[in-house]
Formats: sequence, structure tokens, C-alpha cells
Amino acid sequence: MTDDRDGTTHIKMPPLEFMQRLAALVPRPRLHLIRFRGMLA
Repeated sequence: MTDDRDGTTHIKMPPLEFMQRLAALVPRPRLHLIRFRGMLA
């Protein structure tokens, strides 16, 4: 983990909060993951 502005390198959180943060990163179903196509993609 990289240093934060205040020098924090680690955070502790309860397992439920960790799962909520992790679930927020999962894309919704049927969401287009490819946004660019063609020669410049």
C-alpha cells in the first residue's frame, strides 16, 4: 500500500466494511467494460 499524505501505510477495518468496499469495486451486471474500440484501443 502506498503512503498517504499523513504517512499512513495501512488501515484496519472490520471484515464487513472490507467486504462492502470490495463489493463497490465490482461492476454492475451487463455493464460494458470496453469503452474504446478501433485503431486507438
